[in-house]
This record gives sequence, structure tokens and C-alpha cells, in this order.
Amino acid sequence: MNNLPIYYIHWEDQARVYSYGITQTINQQGNVLLQLSGVPAGVMLHQWSFRNNYSLDRRLRQLPLLEGGKEYSLFFSYESVPENRCWVEIEFFDCFGETICTFFIKNSSYDFQVPENYTNYTLTLLNTSMTTFLFKRIMITEKENAELLVKPVFFSEIQNQTSSGERLNVLFVPPEKHLLMSEEPLVPAFLKDTLVVKSNYFFDQCFLTEESQRIIHKKLATLKNQYEMKRIQFVGCERISDQTAIFYTTVYPESRALVFNDFEKRLSQDEMFVERTVNPEKIVSYGEGETSFLQQKQWVL
Repeated sequence: MNNLPIYYIHWEDQARVYSYGITQTINQQGNVLLQLSGVPAGVMLHQWSFRNNYSLDRRLRQLPLLEGGKEYSLFFSYESVPENRCWVEIEFFDCFGETICTFFIKNSSYDFQVPENYTNYTLTLLNTSMTTFLFKRIMITEKENAELLVKPVFFSEIQNQTSSGERLNVLFVPPEKHLLMSEEPLVPAFLKDTLVVKSNYFFDQCFLTEESQRIIHKKLATLKNQYEMKRIQFVGCERISDQTAIFYTTVYPESRALVFNDFEKRLSQDEMFVERTVNPEKIVSYGEGETSFLQQKQWVL
């Protein structure tokens, strides 16, 4: 499995939305919270479409191209009051706009087979007497990769490995919209012995949840024993990963951080560092006058 396409579906303004009687807010994690008092059951809360007429409704494609005949897995992360009361409907259409098949999903995960001759499909959220609904994310991938959808972080193999391997670079890469994940990304040549860590979440502290920290600590402990690496350098490539790299220097005394952006301003403004002692001498910025290597051609996702 070299290529692992995982398509993230976001709550977008361009999608069709039922708004009457709904109060919508966005929390600090970027999740969408709906207050649904008085909204009847069976109402469409949100709908995404694979094929849109941009000239008519100014909406771009919102869903991935799925291969006919293949099996896919969908993972739906949300909270509701009462619990587990949001349904997902996937409907496939032929070239005449006629329905080929419909799947009603009542659980957080679901496997389905794509019809061979579809030309369009929609994904719809349906209210089933909820009063509160918190949308986090929907992800779709091929069924063989389904176990990846429930993991908060992904690890690559050690990239640009050397014989000495005295220092382990840990490069944090946050998710992007509709990112195609790759099991073995290519990293810049100047980063030797590099472990790439990618997050499955979409908020500022995506690498810092309790579960993510536990998994990362366990992975680093294994690598340090396996390769006898004496030092760790945490590497950022933009705002979220810079923040994460600095955070982990407060956890690992022998480590330092290599960050892209100006970190001094961030240390004075970021609440997450208020109760932690950060040593500026352990932080090096490489971004002044340069381009983050995420934006350069040698970085391949």
C-alpha cells in the first residue's frame, strides 16, 4: 500500500444547507456546532455533491472521484444530543439523474460498494430528532485502508536514513484539505534520519491530544531503543507543526526544535506555553528568507 488516498470531507459554505431554525457556531477546534431546537426529524442538515454546475450555482466539486465496482469505507466523527442520532445518506445517480442505489448509514463507520455506471453522487446528513449536533469530520478511503481512519496520527518509515543515526528528526505535517496521504513521503535531503508524523485531525493542537501524545511517545521510545539515537530534533514546517515542535522540546530535555516561522512572538502569545518553560536556545528558525519545504518541489505527499 504505497498510495493511501484518504479524502477528508469538510463542512463547506458551498454545500447545500438547511438553515431555518438552526444556530451555527464554530468552536476552537474548528468543529461546527448546530443548535437544532424545533428542527423536525428527517430534515437535510447538509449535503455535498460530486458533480455541480458551477455556471449555475457557483459550487465546486465537494466529493472525491470513486472508482466504480470498488469497496470503500466511510468514517463519520460527530457528537449529538441525544447520542448517535445523525444519519448519513449516500445516493448514486446515472447520467439521466436517476437513482441507481442509496445507502443509509446509522453508525460511525460503514463499508459500501460503488456502482459501475454512476455519473454523480451526493452525501447528505439527516436530522433524527437531535437538539445539538457537533460535526467533526467525514473521511472516505478504500476498504483495505479502513483501519487507518481511526488512527489519530500516522508514521512514515525512517527517511534519508544514515549509518550513524545519532539524531532522530521528527517532522510534523498537519493534514490539508482533501490530502492524499502517502505511506513513504520524500523529505528534503538536509533532514537525515527523519520520522514523518501526520495527523488525522484538523485543529491547532492536533498532535497534542492525550491519545496522540501517548502514541507519539511510544513510537519515539521504540525508535530510540532500536536505533540507539541519542538526540531528537522536532521539525515544523508551518504554524501548527512549529507549535508542536516547540511543545515537544518541553517534554524531551535532550531535544531541540527546528521551526519555519518566527517563534519568539508565538511564545509570548500562545496560551499553550504559559505554564511550560521553553528554552529559546533550543529553538532554531530556518524560515527567514526561505520557503517552507512543504511548498518546494522536492516535498512529495
